[in-house]
Amino acid sequence: MKEEIYSSDVDGMTSMTVNPSLPGAYVSIVQSKYTRDDGSTLIGIGMNLGAATEASASVSGLNEIATIAGLPVWSATTGSSGLTTITVETTGLESTKGYTAMVGLAPIDLSVPFPNIDEDSWGEPEMHELEFQPGDNSRSLEIRLEAPVTGLVVLLMAEDAGEIPFPAAMSIGLVLNNPGELEMTGGLGPGQTTNIALSADDGVATRILAIAAPSIGFDPASLDFSSFSELIYGEAVRGRGGVGWINAENSIDRVCEESDAWYEWREESGQSNVRIKWTASTNDFSNADISDYDPEDAVLTDDGGNDIEPVKDWYLEEWDEAYYANYLLPDNEDEEGATYTFASNSGLGLEYEFRFYSEEDRVEDGYGERCGGENDMSDEEIFNMFDDFFGSMNSVAWGIGSSADLHLPVLSSPQDNYTVIAVAQLGSGESATVIPALGTHLAVANPEPPEMKNLTLGFSPANPKAGDTVTIIVTNDENQVVDDLSVILSRDNTILFGIVLNDTGQASFIIPSGTITLHVSGEMYNPYEITIIVDEDGMTTDDGEELPADSDGDGFLDEEDDFPDDPDETTDTDGDGVGDNADAFPTDPDETADSDGDGIGDNAENDALSGTTDPDGMGNMMMIGGTVAAVLLLVIIILVTVMMRKGRGGGDDWDESADAKWDTFDESPAAFYDDSPATYETAPAEAPTKPSPGTVGEMRDGYEVIEYPTNSGSWWYKDNVTGQWMEWV
Repeated sequence: MKEEIYSSDVDGMTSMTVNPSLPGAYVSIVQSKYTRDDGSTLIGIGMNLGAATEASASVSGLNEIATIAGLPVWSATTGSSGLTTITVETTGLESTKGYTAMVGLAPIDLSVPFPNIDEDSWGEPEMHELEFQPGDNSRSLEIRLEAPVTGLVVLLMAEDAGEIPFPAAMSIGLVLNNPGELEMTGGLGPGQTTNIALSADDGVATRILAIAAPSIGFDPASLDFSSFSELIYGEAVRGRGGVGWINAENSIDRVCEESDAWYEWREESGQSNVRIKWTASTNDFSNADISDYDPEDAVLTDDGGNDIEPVKDWYLEEWDEAYYANYLLPDNEDEEGATYTFASNSGLGLEYEFRFYSEEDRVEDGYGERCGGENDMSDEEIFNMFDDFFGSMNSVAWGIGSSADLHLPVLSSPQDNYTVIAVAQLGSGESATVIPALGTHLAVANPEPPEMKNLTLGFSPANPKAGDTVTIIVTNDENQVVDDLSVILSRDNTILFGIVLNDTGQASFIIPSGTITLHVSGEMYNPYEITIIVDEDGMTTDDGEELPADSDGDGFLDEEDDFPDDPDETTDTDGDGVGDNADAFPTDPDETADSDGDGIGDNAENDALSGTTDPDGMGNMMMIGGTVAAVLLLVIIILVTVMMRKGRGGGDDWDESADAKWDTFDESPAAFYDDSPATYETAPAEAPTKPSPGTVGEMRDGYEVIEYPTNSGSWWYKDNVTGQWMEWV
């Protein structure tokens, strides 16, 4: 035994070397202490278990892909038969001795968390022996792997090992049968949460169970001892058969059935060789009524399911208040005896098996007992206990859905390389299968904790009935649709089906009748679960509330949607009845449209054109406006005439006929509007075109003018406000 005290380096690391002096098992235990800046002290314990042997043994034929808690993890690639060949190889064995290698296979049965999987898929334990003659260094063995994860133990024992044998060599590890890969999201470290899921190449899980441990050594801080203590206290101490007034009262009123079967040769009332006793009893202070308990319907069957009739039927021996029956069981030459099953079919339904050895005149395992409240947990109760226990346990990820969250305790190692082994279910019902998967992750000291987001679920239509097709829409906190999450529909802890959300965050399925549970999970989202009661009248939640409906499937629940039946609209900010998407003025209740796109609402423009007075007033305003416009036009014409006359001598190109026309206007304005055709010295060009705004003319009486086209007789002046050429006619 060795004890040392060390100070760790800046990374919290230190090391100690031990050289075993004798073969045997060695345990190293490390206690660490750390004081935080706030003065609080954390104390952790780590350990490692190893064995020192004379020689070493290894297993080939399998691919070592990782280690977990110091144990090798192998992968095996097998076909549908599950057969593969392994080779046990040794070094350091004494060449003059013979050895026996005991190879044990221990499939890990996970039928409780994966009840849809056929029981045969978990396999049965097997033990094989390989003889190593003096000088042998390797032997091969064909094994069959059925379970996803199987424990493999190889022990080499010397033929002269002595009274207290210790293996000369050993190898212990886990075999994963055709494993997949894990996808881990989020930093893995003390107090951190990592989301565990199958890789995209391996499919989408409907259930997943995973466990994490350091690759080298074992860290007790990885175990959630609080969960274990809670289970022990809740089930053993305060649970069934535990302490407390409730349990004491229940034990007083508890009824028990008991039965004994033994060999006894009797000749009265016909020959018999097996006698069976049955009793029902309760506490002397109990108020329980056991008068209806009797074995009149009791049945004894052989291993083929055939009923065995008693030679002497059940009768009551009043002196000990017990029932008896005598049977004549046939002889059998099987060394393992013949198996019989006794079922009372009364009261608590006691049932047990025993073996009868006719050659040896004896009965084995001929006792059965069943008491009310004991050992009668249903499959559903067992699953619920598993779900509650492992669903919140540190270092274990368990969940119904495509992924599960794995949380490491605060005192777990911040430096280790962690190995995560998982078993995942693919599909549901009778077609469900399970595969193992593996992932490794280097712990990061104090990583940023992942941000877990919430999900919102909406149903469309709002109140479906059994047999209807329902579409669910899943969104996050920002009302954005979420895709690629797992959707599981289960009833009575049996998965009916599992599907994946499409790229619009939707999934459709037919609703069955009954009480069903809908579970949505995946990525870094908190799982969403809702229990629904479905009947011919519709659907409600288990608390009697209506379903969270999203009738138009736009990702907004009806209660939050101003337009629950319009998938293109959700909000009406100004309350004018037009959705914000279609409303050109979403914050103005008086405007909804802007037909000409000038930024002014149609209603405001119509008011400007039509006024806001009554119809008679509007007519008067239009008449006044027309008169004012005519006067202004007349003034403009007079001003233009005066200006152009003043500049009449300023250029040689000015048309004299035009000058004469201006003189006519001066002498008689009415003649200016004569309908008779004007006479020009130059005939006007056909279809003259308008000069462009960039064309430069000449200045006449303060105006820029131009004859365009040249010699056409068409004169234009440039409007100083618009910059456009206006034709003078």
